[in-house]
Amino acid sequence: MRTRSALAVSVLLVCVLLAGCSALLGDGNGDGASVGGTADPTPDASTFDYADGFGPDGVVDGSAAVESHQSGLIAAGNYATAYNYTLDTAEGTTVLDVEGRVDFNDTRVGQQVVFDRPNANGTVEIYRTDDTLYRRVETENDTSFRRRGQAFNAENLTALDPVRPLLSNISGYEASVGDRDGATVVVYEKDSSEGVDSFYGVRDSANITSFSGRFAVDADGVVRSASYELGYVVDGEERTLTVEYTVSAIGETSVSEPDWTDRA
Repeated sequence: MRTRSALAVSVLLVCVLLAGCSALLGDGNGDGASVGGTADPTPDASTFDYADGFGPDGVVDGSAAVESHQSGLIAAGNYATAYNYTLDTAEGTTVLDVEGRVDFNDTRVGQQVVFDRPNANGTVEIYRTDDTLYRRVETENDTSFRRRGQAFNAENLTALDPVRPLLSNISGYEASVGDRDGATVVVYEKDSSEGVDSFYGVRDSANITSFSGRFAVDADGVVRSASYELGYVVDGEERTLTVEYTVSAIGETSVSEPDWTDRA
């Protein structure tokens, strides 16, 4: 029987693959730059212009930090993001590669999820307008199309899920200042499981055995990039979750309707 922690992570993955969960929607126009970028001697972490929820010692208010990330992206009008989940499970390794674009001004979203699981692999494409979600699922043996009514909720379309635990559940970061796509950012880093609370479905921090991560935040509070690895125990077995995340093309992104929506 799977523990609650393993089940919760599995629910997250199923949510992406089958339901097109809006909180995970994002785009893959990232440039693959590593977190931290080129060091900039001025300003330093003590004088950086922090958005609400952030400070020189880390995230000072998780709820405010989440709101800053959301409002910063929405105010920009559009953005692109790409992220990857690599997760150990009892059945083997699951990999999710997510790419997409969000245009708040035009109320459109495009997303592609490529999944590789021990017992299945394929691609999910999602296109959203202000009131309709279209989905195309392609597996080895089948391609299916579906549409359903769904309101466009901007707060749920800010690619928050991959980085929410970094903002809400971890303390004790070290901060420095760097550059990301021409924007000055503060880079938070941590290489210890101390101060790491519940993380996705791992409810008991005692089951978290290791953590190494870093993420970059601009002056508007938008998380521009993140990279982390979490080690945890499920039923006495060590498991690992690795995530890579990038936001790019802020204010420079548009979304086009794919050629398959009339089949949904």
